[in-house]
Amino acid sequence: MLKVFSPVDTTFTSNGDAVIQATRAVIHKVDNGDYYLELECGLEYIDYIKANNIIVAPTPQGDQAFRFEAPIETTRTKITAKAWHLFYDSENYL
Repeated sequence: MLKVFSPVDTTFTSNGDAVIQATRAVIHKVDNGDYYLELECGLEYIDYIKANNIIVAPTPQGDQAFRFEAPIETTRTKITAKAWHLFYDSENYL
């Protein structure tokens, strides 16, 4: 179950703003490297898949939070987006 939250949320124990039924969701994790989620879903979620929104996805290590980045690509039938792990937000504070 993929849950979408607003950019300012800090607690992710609820179902958030929406629960997404993705057609494809792949997590890429490289040791000492990139950690991101590639998401593909239907257009009915266009109001929730926006830059800076947070999505919580199940992983082998438990639920993890990721932040959508721009650009988010849309076609006539689907939305494709990339979301980086929230750990990468710390780059803004160093």
